[in-house]
Formats: sequence, C-alpha cells, structure tokens
Amino acid sequence: MGKRVDWLITQLKIVGGAETFVRYTAPYLRSNGWDLRVITMISGGALVEELRQKNVPVLELDMNSKADLSALLRLVRLWKQDKPDILHTHLYHAGITGRFFGSWLDIKPIVVHQHGPEVERNGFRSWLDAITSSRVTQFIASCFAVSRTMQDREGIPSQKIKVIYNGIRIPNRLDTAKPVEWQEPEGSITIACVGRFMPEKGHEYLLDAMAILKSNGYSPHLVFFGDGPLLTHIKSQSQKYGMSSQITFMGVRRDILEWLPLFDIFVLPSAWEGVSLALLEAMASGLPVIATAVGGTSEVVIDYENGILVPSGDVSALADALIVLIDNPDLRTRMGEAAHQRISQEFTVDQSVNKISHLYDQLLMGSRSLG
Repeated sequence: MGKRVDWLITQLKIVGGAETFVRYTAPYLRSNGWDLRVITMISGGALVEELRQKNVPVLELDMNSKADLSALLRLVRLWKQDKPDILHTHLYHAGITGRFFGSWLDIKPIVVHQHGPEVERNGFRSWLDAITSSRVTQFIASCFAVSRTMQDREGIPSQKIKVIYNGIRIPNRLDTAKPVEWQEPEGSITIACVGRFMPEKGHEYLLDAMAILKSNGYSPHLVFFGDGPLLTHIKSQSQKYGMSSQITFMGVRRDILEWLPLFDIFVLPSAWEGVSLALLEAMASGLPVIATAVGGTSEVVIDYENGILVPSGDVSALADALIVLIDNPDLRTRMGEAAHQRISQEFTVDQSVNKISHLYDQLLMGSRSLG
C-alpha cells in the first residue's frame, strides 16, 4: 500500500450523496494503491459493514453528540499514534473537526470536500467555515455551481477549489435480470424517483405534477426509492390525491442499479443539488431524465439531448415534460441512449478516482517541497 489517507466523515448511517460517494470511491482508491481508511464520527449504518467487506478499514468514534469530547479525544489519540499523510473530510462537521484538530496536529495536506451547495446553511456555519478556511490546503467541489457558492458565500478563493465531478460504476446493460420484488404495472409508463424525503428534494412537486397528469387522462406509475422525515407526509398526500394505486414506495435499496433499467423515465425534482449520484445512475442505466435546472444538474443534463430541464418548483413545466416523454417513446429512447453515452464518457468512478489520485500526488509533492 502507498501513502496513508484518512477520510473523516460525520456519519454513514443516513445514505445521502456524500455517504454514497464514499461507498463508491473509497474501494477504488484503495485498489489504486492508497492506504485509505474511513473514520466515521457517528457510529453505525449498513455502509460501515459494506465498506469493510470491500477491504476498506472503517473506524467508528462512537460520538454521542456533536460536542462529544471523549470521541474527539479518541480521534486526537488516534492521529497522534498514526498520523495520516493526507486528511480528506466529507460533510460539514467532519470538515470543521478535521481542520481544527488536523492543523493542530500538523497534518498536511488537509482536503475538504464540499458535495452540495447546502443552500439552507445558517450564517454561523458559513462564518465558521470562512474563518477556518486558511487551515485547509485544498477544497474539492462536486461541480462548478458548488464552487461558485463557496466563493460567493464563504469567500474561498477560486484557485483553492478543485472541481471533481462525482463518478459512478457504469452498469452492465446486458444484465436483464429483474429484482424478484418487481411487479411491473401492466401497460403503464413507469417513473422512478430516488432520493431522501427531505424538503430540498422536491417530492411534493412531483406529486402535484402527477395530479395534473391524472386530470389530463394520463396514468403512469411512479415508484419512490428512499426514506426520510417527509416520507409519511408524501404517503398521506398521495392518498389525498387518490393516487395510492399509481404510486409505490420501495424504501432504501442497495441494489438500485438493478432496478433503474426497468423504468421508462427518471425524475429529479430537487430544489437544490450538487451532482446527484442518483441522476448519474439513472442516466447510466439508459433512462431519459427530467430534472430541475439547479446546481450541478445543468452541468450534466443537456436540455432535450439527454434529458429535459425544468425550473425548480414549476409544477406545470414538470407535468408538461412528463407528458412530452410519455407521448414520445422514440424520444425517450434517443435521450436514454444519449444519457448513457454522456455518463460513460464523463462521469465514471474511474475518472473521479484518477483525478483525486492526481490531486493527492500534487499535494504531497507540494507539502514535501514546503517541508
């Protein structure tokens, strides 16, 4: 194994974009020769065991709260005994913890990965981020939109931010085995939506669009994947609209790449995003996508070439886009093929890992020359 790299992340229990990025990328970096281990501040979660099964060491700090001093002391003792050559953090609390304790223990370089724009971040967090940014050697942003947010909100210099797109494993499209739970609604166009049930994910807009379709005589079947605090509300709304028979809730799936090719359309109705891994997976699976033109999404989706972009929160535009794809199977096919090609060429996990590896090499050379 090569140089030691510690990935510090706040938690792996909730499977969001940053956690999925770690799930995908950490094993590949280890196979590229980096002695990488993952340290999760909050213990538990299915991803911990999954990473270990893929030969990625995972250390759990058993943090009971964000100010758990005993857990922070465990982290300090760990780094005093076995200091990494590179510290790379994911999520806000890990980023702040890493830059405080990493710089105190003279760990260099320190890399902070910003996965999303965090539009609802409060002023105190932005202030703390800004005043501690000098302790960070290099920031990584998941897209140019996130980079611009970091520059405008926290005042991070553009030259200190490296944009590295998320990457995914391209699924084998020749594998047509269907999950045993799949019961495809006969004769219906099927729509997939993948994401945690959080306000920023826009599930309610998609429900409202489905209601418009119903009033116009369309009856596609919508399948939601994910969990989260708004799940119960979305279920009750679907009942209120009288669409329970048209909507299925599948919960969290680890085998989502086996499910996606079964659908006709993928929808990402988010209010804000970095680069959605669910979007990349759907496009790689050959699905035409409808997505809101927010964050890094418009850096991935080319309007009316590999998908359709709609304004965030515009239910009528979302419904119109769904009708266009429902009524035009040839367009769905062309967009799906273009989507697969786009992801295969620009957004693979190999490309992401190669760029991170190259960045690590550059940072280590720089730290040696300064040392």
